[in-house]
Amino acid sequence: MSQSAERAEATNVPLYHLITPESHEVLGPWADAFPAYTVVVGYSSLGHFFLHDPARQDYAVLHPFKAAGKSYGAHASTAAFEAAILRDPGFEAYVLRGDHVRAIAARLGPLKHGQIYIPQPYPTLGGTEAPET
Repeated sequence: MSQSAERAEATNVPLYHLITPESHEVLGPWADAFPAYTVVVGYSSLGHFFLHDPARQDYAVLHPFKAAGKSYGAHASTAAFEAAILRDPGFEAYVLRGDHVRAIAARLGPLKHGQIYIPQPYPTLGGTEAPET
């Protein structure tokens, strides 16, 4: 299985990347907000983090710009989480926001590995997340 999902074949814009699992400590203060999810397994082009709770096999998505997270239930593996959640058309439309990412990429160019698009200013400071910001 590919380490990145390139759902937008026409423009080749990855909406997310799966990574070699890392300790949730890489999230800094966010690690304390979701202590059961001790493993980071990926991230989206818009800055969501995909987290794993090994004890319960639960996967969650951290939404830093909304200061929130949501559990997506137990999955046998990261590949199963990807197939059931990350590749779901509804998840792509409402969380990964494929059209939005493609609009930003058309304006700013593609991301390099490890980069995300960050709105200016942050939504919590009044930003709109519009592609031109």
